[in-house]
Amino acid sequence: MKQERERSRVAGRERHLLSVQRADSHYRRFLLRRFGLGPWREFLREQRFKARVAQKHFEMNLLRRCVSLWVDGARTSRSVSKK
Repeated sequence: MKQERERSRVAGRERHLLSVQRADSHYRRFLLRRFGLGPWREFLREQRFKARVAQKHFEMNLLRRCVSLWVDGARTSRSVSKK
């Protein structure tokens, strides 16, 4: 009888420790998702988007300058050829 109680108590304690370990593991994963990996992924996504936007702005500005120079050159050569 006494041994049975002792076994039951030990088994209950082991179950309790196992559930505490599982809860701790779950909580750590939750913290990592909530405050670690999730925000980091979002930050990286935003940085990639900003880099694409900056590249597009650079390309458009470069194209605008090239076309402007080309138009100015064409006007100059046209005015020179008319004289």
